[in-house]
Amino acid sequence: GNGSDNVSANGGKGNDRINQSGGNGSDNVSANGGKGNDRINQSGGNGSDNLSANGGKGNDVINQNGGSGNDRIRVDGGKGNDRINVNGGSGNDSVHYDVSGGRDRATINGGCGNDSATIQAGKGENVTVVDQNGKVLYSQGKGGTVVTVDGVENLNVVNDKGETVWSNQPHC
Repeated sequence: GNGSDNVSANGGKGNDRINQSGGNGSDNVSANGGKGNDRINQSGGNGSDNLSANGGKGNDVINQNGGSGNDRIRVDGGKGNDRINVNGGSGNDSVHYDVSGGRDRATINGGCGNDSATIQAGKGENVTVVDQNGKVLYSQGKGGTVVTVDGVENLNVVNDKGETVWSNQPHC
């Protein structure tokens, strides 16, 4: 709607399809797919929105679009081989992606604005972070998840304790 809305959905067991949209206000939109091969589509709207999606166990597809505000987007595919697409939209957006077990293929596009992304690599998770041209920026282990990043001005990879292990920002 036009105000600040709270929208949440839990898919439970089975192959679920969850479609959520914010409106003109600053909305909180969250989804948990649960067990199964789920499809979660979230879009923010015109306000500064909070989008959160967890695919759960299964091979999930998660699409998140922040819209035109300064959005906060959090995504975790859960265990499985997931396909994740995040677009911050316009505004100064913040994206947090939790790498979980599996061979996810994730794309994070900050969109317009001064955007930041944090990739939580986790303990013992295999992950490779590449730019839009395929240049490897960070790699941990072999195989596993591949995260493609584009239009993100401030990029950090953190371990399971939240400590930065790689950053595109100069260290002073």
